[in-house]
Amino acid sequence: MNPEGDVEQDMLTAKKSEIQYLMGMLKKAEEQKRIISTRLELLKKGSQQDLSATSAVVIEKLRSGIMSYGAYTNNGLHDT
Repeated sequence: MNPEGDVEQDMLTAKKSEIQYLMGMLKKAEEQKRIISTRLELLKKGSQQDLSATSAVVIEKLRSGIMSYGAYTNNGLHDT
């Protein structure tokens, strides 16, 4: 074999290895992006659900307070 052929073959092998490495890194990055996107969506949905739950609690407390106030004023305990 000639030395130029060996160098060419070595470079070709190195380039193929580099391409495989970079493709593997790209796959990992895409998977991480997918995982992060999924987590972000779950957090968004969780925040919306938490907000809805919090709103429901606040509304119930307001209703309860209004009903208590109504019972308080209807019993003649409130001076007008």
